[in-house]
Amino acid sequence: MVEPLWPFRLCRCGLQRFGVAARSLCRLLRKGCWLLQLPLVGSRLYLYKGSPELTESCFQTLPPQMELVPLGSGESWWSCACIIKRLLAALCSQQGAVVGAAQRLLMDEPAPHRQKLLAYLFHNLSLF
Repeated sequence: MVEPLWPFRLCRCGLQRFGVAARSLCRLLRKGCWLLQLPLVGSRLYLYKGSPELTESCFQTLPPQMELVPLGSGESWWSCACIIKRLLAALCSQQGAVVGAAQRLLMDEPAPHRQKLLAYLFHNLSLF
């Protein structure tokens, strides 16, 4: 019996996403590398919302339409949650500098929607 094709979405650093279907992790990785012009040797797949590298056993349990990130050799993937954690840690350790930078940006920003975002950021930073 032929294994069914599983549909997934492949993306690269939040840019364009591609719909790809495959029966195995190996085939999915090949298709992803071809689509995103990555070298196959040393490439691997990661979950977009989390950081663990996919294995064949994990691949078999993934729901359809899961977003995956193919990476070439030497590349690393930080999920959005990891990036936010690192950003918040950096903001907390350099709070004075960040508040000053937000104030300067707010004074120099001509666009109203960006002014609103910067004012919101400045207000929230001031609460700490």
